[in-house]
Amino acid sequence: MNPPGLLVFRRIFFLGALACLALATASAKDFYVDNIKGNDANDGSEAAPFKTVQKSAALAEAGDTIYLVANSEPYREPAINFKKSGTAEAPIVLDGRGAVLSGIQRFGIEEWKDFGGGIYGRQYENATHMKTHWEGGYDFVFFDRAPGTNVTKREDLTPLSYFMDPNLEGTEGKMLYIRLPEGKTPADVAVLISRPAHTGLHISGSHVTVKNLTSSNTSEDGFSTTHGKNIIFDNVRGCYNMDQGMSHHGSTAIVKNSIFDHNADAGIRDVFPECESTYENCIFAYNRTSGIDAKGRKHTVRDSLFLNNDRTQIRVEKDSLGIVEGCYFLAPGLDGIGIYKSSAIVTRNTFADLKVGFRAGQGTATLEGNAFLRNEIPLSYFEHADAEHPTYEAIKSNNNLFVGGQFKLGESKPALAFVDYIQQTGQDQNSIEIADLGEASALPIKYEGQTFGASVKAQVTEEQFANPDPAVDSVLRQNAAK
Repeated sequence: MNPPGLLVFRRIFFLGALACLALATASAKDFYVDNIKGNDANDGSEAAPFKTVQKSAALAEAGDTIYLVANSEPYREPAINFKKSGTAEAPIVLDGRGAVLSGIQRFGIEEWKDFGGGIYGRQYENATHMKTHWEGGYDFVFFDRAPGTNVTKREDLTPLSYFMDPNLEGTEGKMLYIRLPEGKTPADVAVLISRPAHTGLHISGSHVTVKNLTSSNTSEDGFSTTHGKNIIFDNVRGCYNMDQGMSHHGSTAIVKNSIFDHNADAGIRDVFPECESTYENCIFAYNRTSGIDAKGRKHTVRDSLFLNNDRTQIRVEKDSLGIVEGCYFLAPGLDGIGIYKSSAIVTRNTFADLKVGFRAGQGTATLEGNAFLRNEIPLSYFEHADAEHPTYEAIKSNNNLFVGGQFKLGESKPALAFVDYIQQTGQDQNSIEIADLGEASALPIKYEGQTFGASVKAQVTEEQFANPDPAVDSVLRQNAAK
């Protein structure tokens, strides 16, 4: 039984908490931003909006909401930094209402040095970082809307091409060179470039919600967070960025109903040991290195589509736990999930037409209820130098459906019959292996009274992946590393 004094204290505390919440709700403000009609000297009301998102971010407090006007012209301001924090009961909310942040800008003739022969150059402060990404074919220099041609040496420049020189030792290190048609200058040709050292939206506070917003064409990340708690992204898109579509640095974040595509690195990257993230109902498509690259404490991915991300669709490494449930992987010739020195729980997923469905390297994993369809190798085990400790002893795989594919105990090892694979690994005694599903196409797959795989369908449209910045025409990269 609680002492009477404790009951009184609890009642007072509860009433005080309600009063504080009511006060926060009553004092909450709405700010409005319009990059066409707004002015940062305004009061931020709907009738007199601010011009920049940064102005509202500097003023917003717990419980406040920022609304953007979604004009046809993207918001092109420098990197937006959210340093303020909300509370669990009263987060700060940024509602883009369909607006686009873009890193694309035009550099005028005064910002270019004339080297003769139609060649112009200018300092580009993160050239080393950029060079590792654009060589794969992703565009970040445009001439009159059209993507330029990137070359690997200055002497190879032809009209409407560009070269990034990351040489830090030269007198003109970190230089970006372009070549224009004979007789043309940057005053005649609109040279459009991703703004140097630019992240679209960075959040370093906690209890912040971002929704209905696109961040694109930056020279770094579309969205990023640093050591924040309870950060929520809902219906956002990170695309055509020269680094990640989104990155989390030691944060706890929830991302849902969102798209990450055509980024020159990963769709999303989680880093630092404190990082915990959840992704639900998202699409990861045509990113150069992976859909998700997870390094941190725990990462949960549910009911999401992974489509043609180069190399690996999900990579989990550095002592992380990856939980992957109900996802659909479709990436011919590429890998599905890869773990390295980490753990994974992989259930009810569909792996279709991959090179390797699941790849294990010095990690532990449980796989159950998955459908492996027409993968070259459904499961690939890391080939240890120490043959006495094969990886498959740390993998628990069972109750899966295998349709086609070869079973190996390492990619360089000979193929095994399914019964021999079971005998040598001790895995999948209750799994089913068949050559073909016939006409069955419904998801999830029902076979012999059991249900396998995800209900997510690989249905997307070209419009979903178009570059959202009307200033440029990007060619859709269907596998840029090749």
